[in-house]
Amino acid sequence: MEKNLKKVLVLGSGALKIGQAGGRSTEPGSAPALLAELDSRLDQIGLGRIVDGVGRGVVLDRDKNYDKVKRAYDALTDGLGAWYS
Repeated sequence: MEKNLKKVLVLGSGALKIGQAGGRSTEPGSAPALLAELDSRLDQIGLGRIVDGVGRGVVLDRDKNYDKVKRAYDALTDGLGAWYS
């Protein structure tokens, strides 16, 4: 399916835990391998880049910790936070 896309950014917010992707549907510790596979496939097709991965424990604010939520908000809106390559 041809869409003539120039840029694709992949945002993995809400479903990532440290070392785990998807929460209940994936094995603990699986996130690094799944992200590496996604990154490899994006390289193969020559389009797309993983730009973020914020865990649901930060984004959903179940513990009413505004500082955590602000870090996620700043990352999503202003690109602030740790950068990895």
